[in-house]
Amino acid sequence: MTRSTLVGAALVLGWVFSALAQAFEPPDSPADSPPKDQQKLKLPDLAALEKRGANNTYLARLRLLRGELDRFQDDRNWRNVLQQMIATEYSFVGRCQRAYESFDARVGSSSGGTGTTPPPTFADYQPLNAVDTIVELADRHQVIMINEAHHVPLHRAFTLQLLESLYQKGFRYFAAETLTAKDPELQKRGYPTINTGFYTCEPIYADLVRTALRLGYQVVPYEHEPGMPQPVVDEDPFADEHLIEAQNAREHGQAKNLYERILRKDPRAKILVHAGYAHISKKPDTWEMNGKKGEIRFMAVAFRELTGIEPLSIDQTSMTERSLSGRDSRIYRAAIEQGIVSDQAVVLRHRATSEWFTLSDVYDLMVIHPRSRYENGRPTWLALGGRRSPHAVRCDARPTSGESYLAQAFYKKEMGAEALPVDQMEYTADEPAPTLFLPRGEFCVRIIDQRGAAIEEYTTH
Repeated sequence: MTRSTLVGAALVLGWVFSALAQAFEPPDSPADSPPKDQQKLKLPDLAALEKRGANNTYLARLRLLRGELDRFQDDRNWRNVLQQMIATEYSFVGRCQRAYESFDARVGSSSGGTGTTPPPTFADYQPLNAVDTIVELADRHQVIMINEAHHVPLHRAFTLQLLESLYQKGFRYFAAETLTAKDPELQKRGYPTINTGFYTCEPIYADLVRTALRLGYQVVPYEHEPGMPQPVVDEDPFADEHLIEAQNAREHGQAKNLYERILRKDPRAKILVHAGYAHISKKPDTWEMNGKKGEIRFMAVAFRELTGIEPLSIDQTSMTERSLSGRDSRIYRAAIEQGIVSDQAVVLRHRATSEWFTLSDVYDLMVIHPRSRYENGRPTWLALGGRRSPHAVRCDARPTSGESYLAQAFYKKEMGAEALPVDQMEYTADEPAPTLFLPRGEFCVRIIDQRGAAIEEYTTH
């Protein structure tokens, strides 16, 4: 399977589900065209996921998706879709490892492989602190684009650590793919809510936006929303012959929104763009979907053509961990085994040529993330470089066998049905009450069951 096919399926399926639930953008599974004589299945009940509605529905959504997965086990396309949506929802409730596992459970998902060629050596490369390097390079660039895998909050945590230093370098606009233009009060209010976007319902993403607002950034939605061409989703979205055209419309629409909403009024604006996957690719690619070939001009390509600005494009999705070390890519695994990355994200510069290490020339830099280390069931990177401290949840009530509770912490000043948690963690009867990672402030901590009913609640400082 070619890289083009993988990337193409990633963004096209994301396009399909932006029309359904604005909840899905897989990075690596192709949409296989079913045989023409195959009986078309009814769509999964994704309408129930279109709007979250309130902040006590996280566990209910997970339960709904798992039920749909059971129903579509024999359909490769929908099974893969649902596995990836479940991975995203697991990441929302603090289950980072389960998010990786669900993502890797897709049919046809790469296992990393052993290969027949020797593993690469990084002896000729110098590892440099990724945050410091990007901040240094920012002096030479007006626009920085960085991507994420949507089920990996670690990637948002990394971007969050760039915000303050980039602001000091003159960056004043933060644009994020998940944001919707339907929340016009975001800037004035100063924090995101349930209605701000889809992925912002994940606590680290919410804090990424919250931090940008606090620092003084203009936070800009740039997704191509109103009037955008829609793929056919009534029965078989995977067979829609217009997916390539729809994807190009989306890519161009995103680039146009960045221009119209920022650069038209502020031509010298310095912008940080946080996107998903290959949207930040700086070269076009040819896709073949359902027997039809076409060129895709990604958002970064369209942006350069529209504005004449060459963005600094930074990939986080290629050199990052999977659910098990044996499923990691061979190149990532070699970097870990050779000690290139240990406790902090790095980029690699060639000692002789000073060229940056990348796996593809469509990106300028490639961040290599260390494998996560867990304490009390939580990855330690949740401390966000000292910005957060662990808080042991105080709860006497326990879920019954087969059930789970969700421990959530909200800023007290934001508390309400539409507030987004600062951190949250699901736990079962067999697990201890979780540890949450919280910044300084006054918080409402509550425990809810799978139906969203509050079990316990208390305030902490």
